Amino acid sequence: MRYYEIIEYIEELIKEEQLISGSKLPSVRILAEELKCSKSTVVKAYEQLVSHKLAYVIDKSGYYLMQNPQDILLSDQVNFTSMHLNPSLIQQNDIQILFNKMMINYNVEEDDIQGSFDLRDSLKAWFKKRKIFSNVHDILIHSSKKEALNVILQIFKEGNGKILVENPMDDHAKEVFSDLDNVIFFNRVDTQLDTSLIEYHLIKENVQLIYISSQGYGPKGQDLSLKDKMDLLSLCYNHDVYVIENNMIEETYGYEQEQSLYALDKQDHVFHLKSFEYSYHQMFKIVAVVSPRLYVNTMIKSKMKFYGETSQLEQLILNEIYRSDALEEAEKKLVFQLKQKLDLIEEHLILKDGFYLTRFSNQMGCYVEVPSDFNIKMMAIELRKHNMIIDNANQEFIGYQLYKGFNIFVTKCSSSDVIHLAKWISDYIENN
Repeated sequence: MRYYEIIEYIEELIKEEQLISGSKLPSVRILAEELKCSKSTVVKAYEQLVSHKLAYVIDKSGYYLMQNPQDILLSDQVNFTSMHLNPSLIQQNDIQILFNKMMINYNVEEDDIQGSFDLRDSLKAWFKKRKIFSNVHDILIHSSKKEALNVILQIFKEGNGKILVENPMDDHAKEVFSDLDNVIFFNRVDTQLDTSLIEYHLIKENVQLIYISSQGYGPKGQDLSLKDKMDLLSLCYNHDVYVIENNMIEETYGYEQEQSLYALDKQDHVFHLKSFEYSYHQMFKIVAVVSPRLYVNTMIKSKMKFYGETSQLEQLILNEIYRSDALEEAEKKLVFQLKQKLDLIEEHLILKDGFYLTRFSNQMGCYVEVPSDFNIKMMAIELRKHNMIIDNANQEFIGYQLYKGFNIFVTKCSSSDVIHLAKWISDYIENN
């Protein structure tokens, strides 16, 4: 369970009047046990409730709801901070249809620690369109990103090397890497990768593994350039370092992006992680990993030892999605809708000198760079009073000081919401 799902859970209790003004929220430990998630995830959810004035904290006592919490539910606000697509690429009624079809056409498969062969075969074809030429036996299906990362980390835990991790990370990766003491964080400079800094860490800190998102990340949501990718791979070859490549929402590109690190890798040094829940539907927590062939058997043994087989239900439904004709059309429609919203932002967001807008490569939003004396926090507070939520982008970057700005994600809003936000920000910038 993710932190935003915990917020939704708390808000549902408020709506049902199981929690009222002044109620003490369940302790972090109890709620973590009840919802089967980590304590850090509950803490993040509670901190979000506090930051949005829905709850407050009393030292050594716990978290409490503010007065009249039903009047300030986050679900009533337009959230421009979420990377999850809404609506998802695959709608709930489509999933039900595919589920019914799957139940008619399939018998329960024998357990396969590597994942459903049919799904891996379908994914092999999907990856091929992205210039990732893998063998069906190189693909492993995991129950979650946390599981996938932990299985990979098991391979390298015997060494004394460090892990170099790019900021910002998705919530799943944050949970994994925040519990480790051998992690070094790094950021991109503008849209570029500082390969000199990376090489410094590779040598001085004895780095053996790098975690990076080559697509749509960085301070301005940009892809790594082809040169940066080739330079990074060259460094890895020279220092015998492996790479975990995070692929979260490739579907938003419309096949226009540069090749992935895995596609460019000629010496089998890249683990390619493909998530489904951000774009397909939040029910699909499983993650596909295309592994270097040298480590496939090691990963299978590690998965068998620590986790076991992955749920067949999600795999079988996903396979039906890949076998259907609707997926490619849905992806094209999705890309078109996202581009339309970004066009509206550029059309209606009027910026003064010193303000600059950069569209994300993955079409999910944009980054607005602001002058050093502009108060983003104050603007965010005023926006919240008008039921709109944004975040200071720099808070997502550890040690990132070169730029100051905020992100606008368009994945969970309508076109009218985008226009309203753009015009409001334009007026605010003009008058402040």
